[in-house]
Amino acid sequence: MPATVNPSALEGEGELGPPETLGPPMSVRPTEDYFELGNACHAFLAGDRLEDAPDARIAHAHAQVEAFGVGEHVIPEQLVQASTAFRTWVERRWPGATWRTEWPLAMVQPDGSVLRGYADLVLETPDGLVLLDHKCHGGSLEHVLVVARVHGAQLDAYRTVLTTATGRPVLARWIHLPFQGVCVEMLG
Repeated sequence: MPATVNPSALEGEGELGPPETLGPPMSVRPTEDYFELGNACHAFLAGDRLEDAPDARIAHAHAQVEAFGVGEHVIPEQLVQASTAFRTWVERRWPGATWRTEWPLAMVQPDGSVLRGYADLVLETPDGLVLLDHKCHGGSLEHVLVVARVHGAQLDAYRTVLTTATGRPVLARWIHLPFQGVCVEMLG
């Protein structure tokens, strides 16, 4: 048994609801390694704010793309558009929620290992919590929805940690697919 378990490494399929379109898909140039592309996208989404000046948001996107060396694969302005669509959708769906980005999660499991990770976004609402996880997979929406199902175990683990730590229910778990411009709910 490993001493530390990363929830992102857990695999176990989950059932997905129908995708909700947030905006147009991004023009992402294929790469052999989506890891750094995903890191750039996550870093931008974690720090982006709708209330910032448009030029500042675009500069932030450019900085993240350059920092992770993925400028030839993604257009920074499209990152800003994807973030705007996501944030607008979230604010419309859960108005007034408190946003917790890159929220650290840890819990000792029954076998003694420590489950440790970061939730991309947790919304605190009056009725409970909503978990949203960004997944930056390349390909068509149909392909990515098949791939997204394997994140069921990760979102289950996050739900367990959040419920245990806060005593509040996790009302919904969503996967945000910024490259495809959709969000999809993990059911169950």
